[in-house]
Amino acid sequence: MPLANDLTGLIHRFGSAMAAAADSVLIPRHKPTDALPDLHLLEQCRSKQTGQPFTFFPSQSQKIAGALAGLKNTRRVWMVCEMGCGKSPMSLAAAWLLLRHKPFRILIMSPGHIVRKWRREVEWLIPGADCHVIKNFTDLQRFKTKAEVSEDLMIAVVSKETVKLGFDVDRPCAAKRKMRMHTNAENGTEQISIVDIACCPSCGETVPDNQGENSQPFIYEEYIARNQPLVCSRCGDRLLTNARGFRKNLHLDRYIQRHMKGVFDLLIADEVHELSGPETIQGNTFGTLASACRYTLALTGTLIGGKAQDLHAPLWRMSAGLLNQRGFNIRAFKGSRISAIARNERGFIRQYGVMEHQIVRRCDGDDYSGRITRGACGRRKSYKTSEVPRPGISPDLFNHFLLDRAVFMGLHELGPALPSIERIPVPCSMSSELKAAYDKLDDQLKTAIKSRVGGKGPPALACTRIMSLGAYLDKPWGWSPIDKRQSFFPTTTIIIPVCLGNGCCAEAGVFYDPFVQ
Repeated sequence: MPLANDLTGLIHRFGSAMAAAADSVLIPRHKPTDALPDLHLLEQCRSKQTGQPFTFFPSQSQKIAGALAGLKNTRRVWMVCEMGCGKSPMSLAAAWLLLRHKPFRILIMSPGHIVRKWRREVEWLIPGADCHVIKNFTDLQRFKTKAEVSEDLMIAVVSKETVKLGFDVDRPCAAKRKMRMHTNAENGTEQISIVDIACCPSCGETVPDNQGENSQPFIYEEYIARNQPLVCSRCGDRLLTNARGFRKNLHLDRYIQRHMKGVFDLLIADEVHELSGPETIQGNTFGTLASACRYTLALTGTLIGGKAQDLHAPLWRMSAGLLNQRGFNIRAFKGSRISAIARNERGFIRQYGVMEHQIVRRCDGDDYSGRITRGACGRRKSYKTSEVPRPGISPDLFNHFLLDRAVFMGLHELGPALPSIERIPVPCSMSSELKAAYDKLDDQLKTAIKSRVGGKGPPALACTRIMSLGAYLDKPWGWSPIDKRQSFFPTTTIIIPVCLGNGCCAEAGVFYDPFVQ
């Protein structure tokens, strides 16, 4: 069969076969023609909790269905949606659809300033959900204890700042007291020995080794070596200490990974683009929690900031298997001061990004061959090269890692369902009181500018006048003094009239400018 001479001829002759081959390989997880999930229970719950009717938009339901299909197939899904698209309710709806047939446990990691917002979203949307905010290690232990016996739908919300912090484990502690104890030797004779026993430092009561009738006082060293502290039977005081030298685990995420693995079914990580650092503690926390949960749903509105390295570390923490399939391996880079992910970054940028090579050559006798010459004190290079990552992303980055594991949504997809907004500027004039205060401020600023003598360049107070007059009309109250005085400059005091809104004005707030003489 003769080959095509150009691209047009190739598409004309083999276009149908290429399209059929692509359709057979690229099978979407969810098609627009597929049935949408039933979300009426969530919509009823939110409508009841908020007192306003709520329904998911059709475009949101499509994205929820896509995220659900991705979680079932790959267990790791990115939800890349612009701000205002509703990532929080969509992620919770996908999690509810995935785990609603059993008492599920969800862990939500978010920035600290939106932890309460996430708790509100959970309580509004998911019926019967028991939501807890984890603020410290004690809250985490309480959640673990309750999750082991409860059949409710339990969700824990923790900030990324809290989950990276360390904690101190309560260790047994007691006072020491000498006691004579009787022990039986191997030959049947009774021996008497003096040992140190544990007792309560508050009341002096000895600590028994068990609750039975034949209980004996605890040996001091044996009680200190225990993991759980006891309570004094007389005064009720807990015999413990918060010793920093006895940490069993350094961070909350490590505790979840080692002692709570399997407790949480799904991790929802919000604002993942803030966790893209290869050597940051918060970024490593994201990877640790993802390894402790069966499913992971990563939310972000800005997946990539322009460089391929922005996605390198999150990909290792979300889908390390995909990177291994592409020939990347971090095992060879372990055991150094720099993290293995950071040392593996350059190869990733060369393949999926833009790497700029800067070559600096010598000016004296350089033949531009780049050869190594022998100098008086050893070998020297005629040039040096440095690599700098630059903005730019290869299309293969999307094809290899995000095509079947990400849901994308723009705010324009909600446009047809949103009400139209019309902005009409309405001019209004100042009241007599505000105009009088405004004119007084303007006159004082003009006088201060005119009184300036000597120096070069425009008066520095002219910029202050423009900013002050522009801001004063919107907020003619609460002005605070701005002090720019310096020891070698005389100052000019300007009184700012403050409009009180009741027909009166007061003089308050002082601007100081050191350049006005």
